[in-house]
Amino acid sequence: MLPKLNLVSALAALVFFFLPWVEVECSGEKSATQTGFQTITGTATPAKRSQAHGPKLDSEGESLGTSYLAAFALVGAVSAAVIGFASMIADRADLARATAFLCGCAFICLAIQLVLGFPAETTLREKLRGEQRAEGKPKGPLDDIGREFAQKLATEIKVRPSKWFYLELGALGIPPLLMLGASMGPRRSARD
Repeated sequence: MLPKLNLVSALAALVFFFLPWVEVECSGEKSATQTGFQTITGTATPAKRSQAHGPKLDSEGESLGTSYLAAFALVGAVSAAVIGFASMIADRADLARATAFLCGCAFICLAIQLVLGFPAETTLREKLRGEQRAEGKPKGPLDDIGREFAQKLATEIKVRPSKWFYLELGALGIPPLLMLGASMGPRRSARD
């Protein structure tokens, strides 16, 4: 039973990687979303309503930052799914423990990413603050106003995890909790 639950949980975690994890908001309006895979590649999907407002998100060659922790979590989830399938076929408890361990490692990576914040927020703020006049260009009368506007806009950017990110954490957290519960169960009954 445990290998099947581990496999289902690992497969659910893989599916959640391709659903929107992060919502980018500017001045309270949704500007873009990022899936788990897009947090790794640094791309985003602009919101249809606000393509004309807020910072430009899909310029060629520009990235919103790479989340290496999400990349490690994806590797862990893929490995957990493969080993979980092998565990179910071979009915080996050691492989079920390996699946739980890999899901736990992926969970820890994403929890750390949640605490540190997503790269899109830092990248967008730096981009807006860096949009100042180029060196060697004569200073115009509106440069100071433009700089102040960019700084104000940078403070309005919010990057928030969506429900799919929390479901990802839940899917990755189930196998380690089940394994921990299974390993604690026999010890309690042996003491009684």
